[in-house]
Amino acid sequence: MRMMFLSDLGGVRLAHGLAALLTEGETLDVVVPVTRDHWAHGLKNCPDIDAFLALRRDAEAPTFTVAKELAAVGFSPAWMRPSDGDIARQIVRTELLQAGYTLGDATTAMATRATLPFGLHPVSDDRAELHVVVEDESGRRAVHAMEYLSHFREYRPIEATIVTTSWMVSTAVRELVADADVMLLGPSSPVLTVDPLLSTPGLRDAMTSPTLAIGHDAATTIAAAREAVGAVR
Repeated sequence: MRMMFLSDLGGVRLAHGLAALLTEGETLDVVVPVTRDHWAHGLKNCPDIDAFLALRRDAEAPTFTVAKELAAVGFSPAWMRPSDGDIARQIVRTELLQAGYTLGDATTAMATRATLPFGLHPVSDDRAELHVVVEDESGRRAVHAMEYLSHFREYRPIEATIVTTSWMVSTAVRELVADADVMLLGPSSPVLTVDPLLSTPGLRDAMTSPTLAIGHDAATTIAAAREAVGAVR
């Protein structure tokens, strides 16, 4: 059974829980959105990807030395506060991108080094950012989704839109999705994750296997996936 888990940074622990329950012949691949990605300080920041890469290495006690130094000289907006581990991953990713690798290839290489028990894939290799039109005392403007999330109590959201010149589901993800036995649509925000994922051009066309909307329990999810695949077969 080949499972595809469409999720975001909130699905990290569930992905590990699912992987721990896999039996022989079962595989799990996780596909994450790219719409929270952005460039800062010349580095490619991918919050959803890095959440999966970071769990084992710096989740217990992350440090923020670099972020504090940047803030001290006024070089970073308040909503940006990457951990030192995040910055290390951003440096590696940016070097790989500048060397000509796609975002998907760079992610595969970093996931392999992190010894993840599942495949990890950005839904697209292209740049597409989710911006939220907000209103506050200074008026109405568009801000990046990550800025909105860091100040959501101060903003009144009007609408969300994806800003891109052109984007498409990556070839690797399209092939994985087409070959999957079951799709798992993880518990995520409809506006910030589910809609941006499913609106990726070319993704829905490749989704021909059963698709399950799942909760946070890994055992229940695995059982439902096996039942769905068994019913189709």
